[in-house]
Parts: sequence; structure tokens; C-alpha cells
Amino acid sequence: MNIIVGVFWLLLHYIRLDYLGDIPLSQVVYYWIAFGVMNFFLYYGLTQLNTENDYLNTLTHQATIDPLTQLKNYAVFKTDFTKKFGEFHSSKKPLAMIALDIDYFKRVNDQYGHLAGNKILIGVGKLLIGAVHDLPDAHCYRVGGEEFNVLLPNISLEQASQFSHDLQAKIRQATFQISENQNIKITVSMGVSTLHASDKTQNLFYERTDQMLYHSKGEGRDHVTVDTELTKSSTTGFGNPVSSTQN
Repeated sequence: MNIIVGVFWLLLHYIRLDYLGDIPLSQVVYYWIAFGVMNFFLYYGLTQLNTENDYLNTLTHQATIDPLTQLKNYAVFKTDFTKKFGEFHSSKKPLAMIALDIDYFKRVNDQYGHLAGNKILIGVGKLLIGAVHDLPDAHCYRVGGEEFNVLLPNISLEQASQFSHDLQAKIRQATFQISENQNIKITVSMGVSTLHASDKTQNLFYERTDQMLYHSKGEGRDHVTVDTELTKSSTTGFGNPVSSTQN
């Protein structure tokens, strides 16, 4: 660009257009240098802005994305959960949630090592990302060591139940390579619930979904437990769970 500008001013110097008058060579050199200096500072400023923007993007990514699974982390889950809870009470659109736990994950770490456990987590993260790919506004989160949550806006309880069983089957059928010559299979337990109009706080919804998960684990794991009752029990605060395993 500097060369083009220099050639342009030289042409004006030699062509000597009447309405521009005589442009001395010293003035041509001055304008050329001035443009080069201005261009340098502009380039430097833009470079600095891009560097700072990349740095901010990196910080944002580190603060919101779990580095191992590439899923959103617990902090983002809390923010999104609060937002979706508020949207439900203003729009009345359904909101389903899945709580998911890898079965006997501690045994995997104890028997094969934590690097193997990390590979399992990475693999499950990829399966979750793929599972929600075609669901608008659905997001997956790693909320603990081997614990995950899935928010499913605009999804009915029946749809969430079918989604959960399909996901459970995909994970059960998947093979996870933990070393060059060794593959293992895992299972997961899930709790599924939907937000009720009577849920005055988001904790009620979260605890109900969590209760469904613990019911699955209590039933021997490798289960999906769905909260099928739309009214809460006055004694427990939770709907009656229905637990099932699809083989």
C-alpha cells in the first residue's frame, strides 16, 4: 500500500495537473512518509486490539468451558438455569432437565488410572455434544467429576424421556479406548424431570431431577428414572418416579 501511495504522489509531481499546481518532490516525500507512519501506527493499533480480543476470548473460554470435555461448566449452568427458570414463568414454555452420572466411575479410575478416566469423560462429552446437536437451545454441562446436566428448553417430559433412553443406549453401546490395546464399555444412570408451574424456586426443580438420578442409582444403576407425576407429593416434595432400563 505504501508503494502504491508513493507512486501516486510521484505521478502527481511529474504530470503537473493544472488545478493542483506544481507539487515539489520534497512535498511528495513528506506525504509518502506521513502516510507510512500513519499506516504503521494504524496497523500496530489494530494488531494490539486483535491481540487483546483474542486474550479476552481465551479468558472467557477458560472461565466458561470445561477444558477436559469441552462442555459448559457449572458456573455457566447456574447462569443458564436461572435464565431458563425465569423464562418458563413468563412464557410457560416447557423446560426439561436431565441429571446424568457415569456408573462406577471411581472403579475405572482405581483399576485403569485417572488418565483412562479422563478419556472416558472426554468420550462422554463428545457423545453429549452430538446428542443435542439437532435440538434448538439444548445445552450440556459438566457439573461435577463424573456428573453432567442437560437442559432441554421447549421439550416435553415424554420427549426428554425418549431422548434420555436413546442417549443411554448410545453410551452403553459406545467403546472407549483407554490405552493403545484396551477398550472398555460403561453405563450411566439418569434422572429426568420437567419444570412445574408450582416450582416457586429453581432449587425445587433441580432437587427433583437429582432425586430421580439417585433413584436410578439406588435401583442398581444403568437406569433412567422419569418424574411422571405433574403434582408434587405433600410428604416428600417429589413426584412419583418411574424407573426403567432399556436393554
